Amino acid sequence: MKFITHNFVYWSGVDSDISDLVRRCPRCQHAAKIPFRQPPLPWQTPDRPWSRVHVDFTGPIDGVSYLLLVDAYSKWPEMAPLNPATTPATITVLRRIFRQPGLPDILTSDNGSQFTSSAFEEFCRHHNQI
Repeated sequence: MKFITHNFVYWSGVDSDISDLVRRCPRCQHAAKIPFRQPPLPWQTPDRPWSRVHVDFTGPIDGVSYLLLVDAYSKWPEMAPLNPATTPATITVLRRIFRQPGLPDILTSDNGSQFTSSAFEEFCRHHNQI
């Protein structure tokens, strides 16, 4: 509400006035108690192996993190220990794993820092994954 208001009007203390208004508004208080929940949408099953691969980290277990890949078609897992779980180490392991079946059409991650760095983006761009 504050963001929208700033596009149209402004006066000294507008933010605190809006906060006070919302605090006194029964409908606003009721709406704040109802969390918006979007049910998760299921992934469609690909029509062939290695079409979409999901990648994530698990652990640490006894101080070691593990890079986990799962083929969405066959559910085939690939797992590699990484210590530390850095972007360069992740790229090295992915190159090794992708040597055998080749690159997946789509590589899906949770946007963890190893998968959002500029080095990983360059790796994906170089292999036509972006």
